[in-house]
Order: sequence, then structure tokens, then C-alpha cells
Amino acid sequence: MNFDDFLKILGEFGTYQKQRCALICVVAFYSVISTLGVVFYGAEPFHHCKIPQERLEYVSRTYGNLSKEQLLDMNVPYTKYGKRNGCALYRMDITLTNGSISVFQNITAANSSTSGILQRLMTTSLESDVEYAQTVNLTTSSDSLWNSTVWKSQETYPCPVGRYYSTDEYQATIVSEFDLTCDNAWQLSTCSSVFFGGKLVAILVSGILSDRFGRRPIFLGSVVVLAASGIGLAFSPNMAVFCILYVIQGASDSSMYISLYTMGMELVGTKYRKLIGMGMAISFGLGHTLLALEAYFLRNWRYLALVACSPAVIIIFFYFVFNESVRWLLSRGRHKEAKRIITKAARINKIKLGEDTRERPVKEGDEEKQTKTLSAESVQDLEENCSDFKACVLQPQKLKMFAC
Repeated sequence: MNFDDFLKILGEFGTYQKQRCALICVVAFYSVISTLGVVFYGAEPFHHCKIPQERLEYVSRTYGNLSKEQLLDMNVPYTKYGKRNGCALYRMDITLTNGSISVFQNITAANSSTSGILQRLMTTSLESDVEYAQTVNLTTSSDSLWNSTVWKSQETYPCPVGRYYSTDEYQATIVSEFDLTCDNAWQLSTCSSVFFGGKLVAILVSGILSDRFGRRPIFLGSVVVLAASGIGLAFSPNMAVFCILYVIQGASDSSMYISLYTMGMELVGTKYRKLIGMGMAISFGLGHTLLALEAYFLRNWRYLALVACSPAVIIIFFYFVFNESVRWLLSRGRHKEAKRIITKAARINKIKLGEDTRERPVKEGDEEKQTKTLSAESVQDLEENCSDFKACVLQPQKLKMFAC
């Protein structure tokens, strides 16, 4: 009797299995955080180049009252997709044409108010400047405004003094905080590539480690690293630290998921394995809704990372609920631990097992090991007693006689 047949007696999907599979699905629900968290951490808000102070001074002296859109239209070009270019400014030659005389005449009477605007332009942000300027009673002809500046064929040049990031939609993201646009955009895409490379390596290595040390220890180690790296992510001082912690978080998440998936498959009967796999997949999908809800209310990426990653601390305690895989214990000859878990499962599933029944997986596991050992010894003897090993193998009758 193999262990699958024994599960038909113990219960292929009893209360014991259902309790642990429910917790496995909870972990799968949480697992989406590390994979898709960067979608919200790295959201790109509306941005444009900061307008240099000397240009703001010139605009204030020359044109007086301007709306925010007028200031942006004068300085920030559009892309071919109809959006403002976040990486360049118009190159402007601050010289006046003949038409500028009328502009100066129109704003002469408002010089006193203009000086107030100039002071604010030099000391405050662009948005506050525009809001203040709109409260001042200054008017300027739009045609005169555009005709008074000599543009050099609408040439552009990169942002000279950094970028302004809007906070209308997001209070802060890693893009706005670490300035990951334009020439720095490669940092985020490179980090994402390394992240998935780390997950791939973790998937390959975690399977080997769980076969060597067991499913349960790998789960514990992975969750501890996942919690530490996820919470540490919220305190990253720069993009380099963020990327390192993000890759570690992704790798530990994959290791945790693989160990639990294996544990779940080995926990139930063969006909329920698809159900476990589907349950974990559905739980992972539903995790998107929680992450989106958290991101809706938490518009600062640091607060979002802290709240989204903190549940890993609770998941650490699942270690004390999960038992080691009985299949793995039997394969390693750890029979006492296997019998203890079988007894516990039988009690929770309300199945009465006799002593002989509990011993059957252990005895038959030993017999299987002995059979494999004898087979190996037989092959070795065959190699020693046959001068032409290939010829002996190709003669079934001789092989059968020797085996007898």
C-alpha cells in the first residue's frame, strides 16, 4: 500500500486537510503583494520640467498675469501623443521683437503688482505662483504675449533644474521621490527585470532545498525573509536599496509559494490535487482586489508598502500549524515524526486507526527501500559475473535466471 492508498483510509480531504489548505490559500492571497506591488509603488504621476528662476523672472517682468496653462504652453512642449513632454523645455531666446513695445505699454500701469508677483516667483513653486498671479488684476494680450518672444524653431533641451511631479493623484511614488523618469527611467525597468530573474532562481533552488531539508523549514525561512525585506522596503533611502530589497522580497515569495504548493499537493489525495492548485490560483487572483483597495486609500508608496507587507509577520506563525509532509518524512526514514502526524490527522478527521494500520506506510516504505537496495545489488553482481554486460542485458532469459 502506497501513501495515496493509505490516504483513502485516513481521509483524502478531511478536516485536517481542509484546515491547512485554507491557510495555504490565505498565504497565496497575500503572495500577490510582492509581484504587483511595484505597479503602485512605481506609478508615474504627471510631471514636467521645473522652469528656471531666470525665466520666471523674465515672464513676470514682461507678461504680468499668466495662467498656469499659459506658463506651461510657453515653456513645456507637447509629445506626438498630445501630452506634455515631461523631459524637455522649449529653448527660448529672451529677446524682444518690435511688437513687445505694446506689451510693455499695456503693463506699465501694473508694475507695482508685477513686482509682487516677481518676489513670489523667486521664492515659491510654480503652481502657487500661478494661483497668486490669477488674483492680481493684470491683463495681457495673448497675441502680444506670443509675438513678444523669439522662439528658435521650437527647439527643446533637457530639464535644466529637475522635474516637478504632480501630487493630485499620488502623494509620493518611487518615480517622483527618486526621479525615475527621462534619463533615469532605465533604473525601474532594470530593477523589474532583475526581480523576475531572482524569482526564477528562487523557484529552481527552493525545490532542491525543500527536498533536502523539508518543506516546512523552507517555508519558515522564506516567510521571515519576505517579512523583513517587505517592511524594509518602506524605508528605502534610495533606488539602489529599494531594488535590492525588492529582488529579495520576490525571491523569498517564490520560495514560500513553491514550498506551500508542494506541501498542499502532498497533503491530499490525488483526485483533490487539482482543487488545491485551483484554490491557490483563485486566491492569488483575489489578492489583487485587496492590493488595489489599499493603494486607493494609501497614496504614499511608503505607507502602502508598510501596510501591504506587514501581514507576513502574522504568516510566520502559520509555521506552528503546518506539519511537515508525511511523504517527505517517510522518504527520509523519519518514521516517528510521520506516525505522530498520521495520528494527529486521524484524530482531527475522526478516523480510528489501529496500530497495524498506522504502521503500514512505514513498513511498506521499508520494504520498498529494501527492494531498491536488492535491485541495486543484483545489478552490481550482474556486472561482476558477466564479461559482456550489454550482451547479458540483451538476453532476457539469462537475466531472469540470474535474478532467480
